[in-house]
Amino acid sequence: QARTQLEQLASEYKGKASSDEYKAAMTEEENKILEDTGADGLKWMEDNVDAGKEEIDAKLDDIRGRGQEIYERAKKEVDAKKAAGGGDDASEVEEGATAEEDKIAEDSSAGATDDENDEF
Repeated sequence: QARTQLEQLASEYKGKASSDEYKAAMTEEENKILEDTGADGLKWMEDNVDAGKEEIDAKLDDIRGRGQEIYERAKKEVDAKKAAGGGDDASEVEEGATAEEDKIAEDSSAGATDDENDEF
């Protein structure tokens, strides 16, 4: 299980470092750190196929220590941009906003209709 966690985390870091949306959310230095950290974890796994749980856990801690803060900050920024821009992850936020906007629109149109009737 530790081996799987290490592989998943290293792959995630490396993949996100290649993603345009994550690149936009990180400095070049942060991107390089995240990419190198992911690549290091994957290479380590190849070179240490017979590693025991303690060794794998230590490497997992190392990978987390080097990349987690960068990854989480970039993910937060990417998620916020998706929410603001109408991405799939923002559907709940959009639905709430849409319901509120619909109510405002109904109130406004009701007022406009009354005003229009007064003009006739």
